[in-house]
Amino acid sequence: MTVVSMDDRGRVTIPPELRESLGTKRFIVHMDEEGLHLVPLPDPRTLRGSLKVSHSDEELEEAAEAVILKRSK
Repeated sequence: MTVVSMDDRGRVTIPPELRESLGTKRFIVHMDEEGLHLVPLPDPRTLRGSLKVSHSDEELEEAAEAVILKRSK
């Protein structure tokens, strides 16, 4: 477990070893009775070439965000 601090602009730095293991720079942030949660958003480009997808990267990213937001409610 690592303790981190928030700066005056509300930014929290995630330690490098955790950032590298996450494999993403985008998160859904939500708060519930247990606390604040960061849910990593997968990078849709990692699937490129493995599936035939008729949507843009942006559309896939928005759809993933919508699903995660729906799950976190």
